[in-house]
Amino acid sequence: MRSFVHRLNIPAIPHKANRQREQGTHCGWKWNRFRNHVLAAHPLCQRCGCLGEEVHHIVPRCEAPERMYDASNCEVLCKRCHRDEHGRHPLGARWGG
Repeated sequence: MRSFVHRLNIPAIPHKANRQREQGTHCGWKWNRFRNHVLAAHPLCQRCGCLGEEVHHIVPRCEAPERMYDASNCEVLCKRCHRDEHGRHPLGARWGG
């Protein structure tokens, strides 16, 4: 049986983890270990001092993929500062951000 979304002919939006797996970014044990290490070393947002939840690459991964696991290229940000850095709407780019 087809799902309701398929019956409406609305294209499915790939799950974030699937997109990242296809792109070879931010998935798997290596990224999780690195991310947890960075968050443990810097538990607070390096901009506003709130609880840090995101690891942001200063030089984007697309420009320097070799620096993906370079801690000196990362900063810990809270969700709000990370969203502000990328200029995104809270619900994601497809919602007008």
